[in-house]
Amino acid sequence: MAATFGIDFGTTNSLVTVISNDVKTTKKRPYVLTHEGKPHPSVVWYGGTVPVVGKEAKDHLSQLGLGVFGNFVRSPKIFLGSPYGISVGGIKKEASDVVADLLGFLRKEATSSSFKGNSFESAVITIPVTMRGPARAELRFAAQKAGIRIHQFVHEPLAALYGYLRRDTNFGQTIAELERRLVLVFDWGGGTLDLTLCQVQNGLLMQIANLGDTEVGGDAFDLRLRNLIRRKHEENFPNSDWSLVQPNADARLLQACEDLKIGLSEHSKRSLFISDYLATPGPEKDSHRPPPKVGAWFYEPLKAVENLEPPKGGYSSSLN
Repeated sequence: MAATFGIDFGTTNSLVTVISNDVKTTKKRPYVLTHEGKPHPSVVWYGGTVPVVGKEAKDHLSQLGLGVFGNFVRSPKIFLGSPYGISVGGIKKEASDVVADLLGFLRKEATSSSFKGNSFESAVITIPVTMRGPARAELRFAAQKAGIRIHQFVHEPLAALYGYLRRDTNFGQTIAELERRLVLVFDWGGGTLDLTLCQVQNGLLMQIANLGDTEVGGDAFDLRLRNLIRRKHEENFPNSDWSLVQPNADARLLQACEDLKIGLSEHSKRSLFISDYLATPGPEKDSHRPPPKVGAWFYEPLKAVENLEPPKGGYSSSLN
């Protein structure tokens, strides 16, 4: 029987993990299956006869937020448990069908990996603490459509804490030292920031309390960075014609902002340059700051983000 594998079914990104023997030590260890070192975006695009999923779909999406954008569905799991289904491009779809397309894509990517001996038919899937019975049932149904049997659900904060502790070579000793102690888990995802208070009780990880905020997810940082970059570009080129934005240029800018945010996790400053943003022969066609003769644009991340003023009407409509 093939081993059970893990699916991190995220709001904005998802990935697969499998436990296998290390070729050097022969000990079992987790292997995270990614796309070019990054998780698969939880995006499904119904632009043709065959749905497009993951990075290829996201590369064509020029909007931030969760939900339906034309023929795109970003984070289909938020619709699970709803009796109304999803209207995608004017066509009604069941949430389980859209989720099945995403899970099927993840399974296909996993089966094409180097782990040929695993059929990827039995999975442990992470879910939000707030996911209720109807949504869980529909998720099981979606997984079944994708050829996956759900072995067990695990709450996302508990999975994060367990994964963190399990990396310790003295896992048993660490758990014993944490007995009856409280542990606060910060789960900062693309859509929400969730805080979960956990406690080790008789060697088991138990959830005590949970609280989340849907206004400070990673998407909010991407949006603010995008607005900052466009504002700086307008300051350098006040006569720019924004009706000349190149096709797919906004999608490239959003992806660059996400990459910039990720880079700031390890570096105090980063640069950004988007070529051919506007369809014009002048220097304003490229998005950067300052102009090329001055050099690349660097900025201190905290100062840049804290000093930003939200646009009129705020960000809530873009994030819901």
